[in-house]
Amino acid sequence: MFKPFLICAAVCLAASGVSAQTSASISGVVFDNLDAPLPQAEVRIKNLQSGAQSQIVTTAKGEFSAPGLAVGSYEVGVFVH
Repeated sequence: MFKPFLICAAVCLAASGVSAQTSASISGVVFDNLDAPLPQAEVRIKNLQSGAQSQIVTTAKGEFSAPGLAVGSYEVGVFVH
């Protein structure tokens, strides 16, 4: 079930020197409506170009990180069971 939660995420594109960017990462913290970190929430990340999807679970502090993603546009959703 999708519930609206605040996601503070930063998209970090990794590039070495002058070469093209080949990988990216998305990380952040999920908070509930009382601004408390949300542990054990499922974060779903979908690449809008390829349709590839990743799922991660937030830590006890509500943190998540998805390294090694293809460079592109992503849709991020949070689900609580």
